[in-house]
Amino acid sequence: MSIPREQIAEFSVESDGTVRKVHYLRMELVDRSGFEFFCGVVKEREQYERLLALTHGGPA
Repeated sequence: MSIPREQIAEFSVESDGTVRKVHYLRMELVDRSGFEFFCGVVKEREQYERLLALTHGGPA
């Protein structure tokens, strides 16, 4: 599946849950729909912040 860049509104790190937070990377499209990316056993927000930086072209 390929989504043109102009259809992507933003990427962000989000969390779900109140007691045991589960973080994920969210891609929101211009029509306000979106996708949530959960990466295996990754739980720490810092790891998702790193994925977000890579998404925006940060150094690998």
